[in-house]
Amino acid sequence: MRTLDKFRIDIAGLSETRLTGFGTLNSETYHILYSGLETRKEAGVGMALSSRAKKCLVDWEPINERILRARFVTSQAKLTVIVVYAPTNDTVDQTKDDFYRVLSNVVAKAHRHDIVTLCGDFNAKVGSDASYAPAILGRHGLGEINDNG
Repeated sequence: MRTLDKFRIDIAGLSETRLTGFGTLNSETYHILYSGLETRKEAGVGMALSSRAKKCLVDWEPINERILRARFVTSQAKLTVIVVYAPTNDTVDQTKDDFYRVLSNVVAKAHRHDIVTLCGDFNAKVGSDASYAPAILGRHGLGEINDNG
């Protein structure tokens, strides 16, 4: 949390939290929302909120151990933040398809005028061939693209 404080981060997505169930935790400076499996310390997502961001939080929903959604209303904008921890490329296709189906539904249900932000770990390798997205990737990709990329 010190790093978030140092850089004055108000909202941070957390992946692979390995917390069971869902709920909230508090540190001295941050409020944590989390969602995980009921019985196993595996996967899990969360969101760290500064006290300023917590004041703007209007609702949140732990979708499953890989997706968490929170909605914020500020004087400037309405914002939906979705934190994800996608299955790895080695995961069976049905599990990946289910993840992206649920994620698509969560995005589609966001309020129409909200700014929607996705963050987290998509377990994607985008490779070093920037020809398909030069303005986004630039020279910073590594290796070869995978099916998640």
